[in-house]
Formats: sequence, structure tokens, C-alpha cells
Amino acid sequence: MDLIAQNRISGIPRRRSDASMSLCEENSESRQEDEGLISAIELERGKVFAGKRDEYPPWLFGHPKGLYVLAATEVWERFGFYGMRSLLILYMTQELFLPERRGGVWGLGMLAGAEAEDVAPQVLASRVYGLYTSAAYLVPIAGGFVADHYIGRRRTVMAGAALMSLGYLLLAASPNALLGALALVAVGSGALKPNVSSQIGSMYDSWDSRKSTAFLIFYCGINLGAFLSPIVSGVLHATLGFGAGFLASSVAVLFGLAQYLAGMRHTPPDWRDAEGRRARSLSGHGKGAEDPRGRAPFLQRLAMHRGRLTAIVLVCLLTVGFWSVYEQQGNTLPIFADQEVALHLGPVQVPTEFVQSINPLFIIAFTPLLSAFWRRQAKFGHEPSSLTKMSMGCLILSLCYVWLAAAVWLTGPSEKVGPGHLVVAIALATVGELYLAPVGLAFVSETAPEDLTAFVMGLWFIASSIGFYVCGALGTLYSWMLHGSFFGMLAAIAAVNGLLLMIAKGVLQRALQNS
Repeated sequence: MDLIAQNRISGIPRRRSDASMSLCEENSESRQEDEGLISAIELERGKVFAGKRDEYPPWLFGHPKGLYVLAATEVWERFGFYGMRSLLILYMTQELFLPERRGGVWGLGMLAGAEAEDVAPQVLASRVYGLYTSAAYLVPIAGGFVADHYIGRRRTVMAGAALMSLGYLLLAASPNALLGALALVAVGSGALKPNVSSQIGSMYDSWDSRKSTAFLIFYCGINLGAFLSPIVSGVLHATLGFGAGFLASSVAVLFGLAQYLAGMRHTPPDWRDAEGRRARSLSGHGKGAEDPRGRAPFLQRLAMHRGRLTAIVLVCLLTVGFWSVYEQQGNTLPIFADQEVALHLGPVQVPTEFVQSINPLFIIAFTPLLSAFWRRQAKFGHEPSSLTKMSMGCLILSLCYVWLAAAVWLTGPSEKVGPGHLVVAIALATVGELYLAPVGLAFVSETAPEDLTAFVMGLWFIASSIGFYVCGALGTLYSWMLHGSFFGMLAAIAAVNGLLLMIAKGVLQRALQNS
């Protein structure tokens, strides 16, 4: 029985027996009172459990239209993001950062320092890649803050899509504006991505079992866009050049923005809008339009939960090594695939960009298999804890680079590595990602104090951002080390990260339980 119903029961006064009332009459009136009480309880339950299902009625597969509007928006946004990502490192190393061209790139001298003319293209490209990916995962914290406190989620999503499209267009039209274009893409992505995700959460009550399925549909949409875009970008690059691939990313995001505007009425309203104020006034169910004001002071909330927050911060920091190694898939791995892997199917040469479609394809394939495996483990009481899974994710990622190092060392100096080795390595990296990324995100979300969930999620993204910056720094060593040794170094970093998580697991779990 829900709490509201219990309160109603305790608040109903009981009638006294009248001396002149017969026993039959007393029993009859008591039954009427009980029936009225049961009706009141059922009515209250109906109000509570209807909740957001009434606001956002099911449309397809039991989910509201708003979910599919937001998922489609994210498909197009990720199509643009990963299409550009598949081209970026190749564009910088093969064209833009060649000694005869790099001088015209605005701001590159200030970024690279006095030695910019003498730095290898790959080293410069890795630095820029690290800064860009780091910013792309740091800005979402500001994007959520701006949406919550100033202009609302809908306007922030629209502004983010416009900035991303403009950034991709600038990449296609003005190569010398590379750094400014990447800044626009990072800011736009940071504005759009967190606010699309939070709108999905706002369409479901916390107890609604459909919520996890909704995010699974959303996650499939992300990986669908990530799978298709490198293929399209690779074909366009091979036939029309890099500019055509960047232009495709710009157009894709505009498609996403157009369909978001067309279906925006099905998404949760912003709390500042008149529509949001109306929703908030209806039976207390307008949680898609929550007003963030009226909370306890932020520093006071931090002090109240300092023990738990300290443990969560340590968990986040213990993922930095993982991300610095994992994100080499967008940094040094495309260069390795382009120069040292025999990318062909029979007589047909496969564009290097296609390699970046392998990871999202494996995510789509492996996610249900791993979910079933974990459910089976849980059924027999053998499912590892979240921190153990995260440690295992680091160790599996380490195996990815052990495999690549062995492939390089066992390949003759005049030969290229077989494509099967690359596929196996990416498969291992994907399993490692699935053991750490969604598990860690869920762990941080579940252990976060209820009134600091957004702040704690921000800590997770800050740790990812640091990891991506370190990824760029590590990538600069690729040109100076034997490639087998470079991959061995990455394997060691991931393995040490996993061991540190395993060692710290007991302390962290006790800290979380005692706080």
C-alpha cells in the first residue's frame, strides 16, 4: 500500500457505537465506511500510478512519442559527431598539418608553441584531438546548468544543434578555421547531449519499469548513428574529399534539429514556459517541468554528504586511465589502421573510416548478450559487484592492446597486420567498455545523494574529460615509439587501472555503506 493511502487511513476518524443502534445497522454502516475508504484508496492510487503515463501516453511499443522524437534527434546528432570523428585524425595528419599547410591554421602556433614548425603532423593532431574530445565531455556540465537555470532544455537543445551544424560547415568550408570549428562542435554537443537525455528521464516516473527499456532504445539509436556515419563519411571522403564528409555531418545535424522542432510538442516542457507552469500545477505530476529553486544551499548539501562524495570522486578518478587508453580508438588507432593494416576485402580497398563502425556494431551485438550473461550470474548469486565489473573492464581493455602489440611483433617488417587482428582487438575493447562505461555510470547515479545527482553525474563526465585529454598526450608518443611498444604501454596503463580499482574496492564500498 502506498504512503498516501496509509496517510488517508490514519487520518479518518472512527465513529462511536450508538446505544440505540442495532448490531445489524452498526455492521452495515461499518461496511459502507470500509467500502468508501477502499474507493478513496483506489482513486488515490489511480492518481499516483497514472502519473506521467497520462501526460505522455504510450504510442509505440508502450512508449510515448516523445521518446522516439528524442531518440531520432540523437541518431542524427551522433551521425554527425561520429562521422566527423572518423575523418578528423586522418584529415589533420594527411592534409591540414603537413608542414607546407599548417602555418595557415588559425591559432595553431599558439597551441603548439614555438616548435610548431618542427613537430610531426601526428603529434600535433593528437594534441588537438585530446583537447577537442576533452572539451566535448566537459562542456555538457555547463550545458545542463544553462538549461536548468536560464533558458530551458528545449532552447538549449536547439542552440546546441545549430552550433554543431555551423561547426561542421566551417570545417568543410574553411580548413584554416579548424580550431574554431571544433570549439563550436564541442560547445554544441555539450548543449544538446545532456538535455536530450534528461528529457527522456522526465517522461517516466522513477518507479516506471519502462524507463530502462526507454534508455535501451535511446542507446540503440546512438549506436545506429555511430555505426552508419563512418561508412557514409568514408565513401564521401574516398570519392569527393574530406570536405564532403564534414558537410554530411552538418546536414545530418540539421535533419535532427528539423525533426526535433516538428515533434517538440511531445517532449517535456521547460519549467520557465507557461506550458511548464501549467503542467507543474496539475496534481503534482508535472515533474517534466520541475522548478530547481528552493533547494538547500549547495555547499551545505556537499558537507552533509562529504563521505559518500569522496568515495564517488575516487571511483570517477579511477576511470581516467581507462578512458585515456580506450579513446585511442579515435586517435592513434585510425592512423595505425591506415598505415599498417591490410584493409582490403579481396581486391577491394576498404576506407579507413569503416574501422570506426566496428565498435558501435559490436555494442549493438554484445549488449543483449552481456545483459543475459549478467542476469544468469545474478540468478545463481555469482554476479560481480559494479566495482568488480569496472575493474574487469579495464583488464579486458588491456587484453585488446596486448593482442595488438603481439600482432605487430609477430608481423614481418615488410608486411602489414591482418585486418582480423584489428577486429579482435576492437571486440575486446568493446567488451571492456560495456563492463565499465554503463556499469560505472549506473553505479555513480545509484550511489549519488538524491539532491546532488546532477552534480555527481558531472563528476563522472569531468573524469572522462581528463581521460580524453591524457589520451591526446599519450598519443603524441605514437610517432616516437615502436608501435608494438606503444600498444604494450597502453595495455600496462589499463591493467594498472584495473588493479587499482580492485585494490580500492573494499575501502570504497565500506565508505559508501557508512556514509
